[in-house]
Amino acid sequence: MDKECLKQMLIDVGCDDEVMEKILNRFNSGNVNELLNLLKKERCHVMDEYHESVRKVDCMDFMIRKIEKEINQ
Repeated sequence: MDKECLKQMLIDVGCDDEVMEKILNRFNSGNVNELLNLLKKERCHVMDEYHESVRKVDCMDFMIRKIEKEINQ
């Protein structure tokens, strides 16, 4: 993988500039272990956001079902 490809992928997943800079610096330095650690940390952050979004969707589904049930009574 080249630097520009990595940078575009980081943009695509929504990395902020600070995180992106840290990851790209590790890539440039060739420190693969630290690069992987940073990528895994960012993945955890994305998963936290995903779980929060799922929680919100579940809440919306609950409200919709509750209102539909009240309408049909």
